[in-house]
Amino acid sequence: CYYRLTVAGLLILGASAYAEVISFGAQDTRLFLRTAVLYFAGAIAMAVTVHRRAPSFSTQLTLQALLDIFLLTLLMYASGGQKSGLGMLMLVTLAGSGLVGEGRMVLFFASVASVAMLLEQGWRTLRFDGDSVDFFRTGLICVSFFVMAITARLLARRVVANEELARA
Repeated sequence: CYYRLTVAGLLILGASAYAEVISFGAQDTRLFLRTAVLYFAGAIAMAVTVHRRAPSFSTQLTLQALLDIFLLTLLMYASGGQKSGLGMLMLVTLAGSGLVGEGRMVLFFASVASVAMLLEQGWRTLRFDGDSVDFFRTGLICVSFFVMAITARLLARRVVANEELARA
């Protein structure tokens, strides 16, 4: 939650104070700022639910991951697509979900992130006459989503196994 608050705060600061230097919101500044503020508000709401421990952990994790994916995709769209680099922030979400999540949900999150990236790129291509090479770059990012999710899940399993061995 602190990561989410920090990222959202820095995105708001970067878009409002350093708009000339940083290309955040280069395509649609208003959408970027509104989405960044919504992301910050969502991060606060998620922090409150974590401290209250309600709803269940798996429900919180699912809501947080989906919120991150959806809002980061909007931020990426407002900034000019995958070339903005904001899509890479989804890797952190997937890594965190993989480390604390259970079972196949991590692959579900990677799938949702991939579909979101591909839909954003498809919309960009249709609306702005984008280059087909951008689909290749987007595809590579989507593959990295799955690699990150699987790697984080395997590392989490290993930690649990080592913890059980240490207890024994």
